[in-house]
Amino acid sequence: MELQKLGLSFGGQPDQGKFIRPAKIQDALQIHAIYAPFVKSSYTTYEYTIPSVSEMADRIEKTLEKYPWIVYEQDGRILGYAYGCQHRGRIGYQFCVETAIYIAPNGRRAGIGKVLYNTLFEILKIQGFYCAVAWINIPNEASVGFHKGCGFKEAGKYKVAVKFGNWTDTLIAHKYLKEMIDGEQPPSPTPFLELLKFHNGAN
Repeated sequence: MELQKLGLSFGGQPDQGKFIRPAKIQDALQIHAIYAPFVKSSYTTYEYTIPSVSEMADRIEKTLEKYPWIVYEQDGRILGYAYGCQHRGRIGYQFCVETAIYIAPNGRRAGIGKVLYNTLFEILKIQGFYCAVAWINIPNEASVGFHKGCGFKEAGKYKVAVKFGNWTDTLIAHKYLKEMIDGEQPPSPTPFLELLKFHNGAN
């Protein structure tokens, strides 16, 4: 469970000022700045009201207790972030995780998204998750193409939400992270915070 093998930084010297690391509560302001335009003017998220910086900090803290939230930083600026969250509440769904990714305008078409997502998937594997699910609000050819390029397969779509007065379709895509073997009960996924404590204690 050595997270640094995935290219994660924990305070060491970054490679040419670019590195991926776990998010911190102090990142809330920059993460808020990336997320707010998606709420205000796109169908990417179905939130109507832009969350406050304080609320974003609370989301980061709560997510990190169980799921990874990572950021791509370059020269002190966060250019994108990705995280996992609960898929469904029933215990049988605990091995599946929903994923999300947001990239700042000045970080797009630079390969940042794919590097972030691939790093997220490797962390999820280490934790013990078997399947990642993405909800993509469409039409959104860029996101659909991006997820397809990252190995997601379309599972279906349906009209489920309203934004800006319009009913829109949501596409469900999934990606298998580990081999699923019938007849074996896998251990529950390791919470991300516990994974970080293990890493910090071993270094």
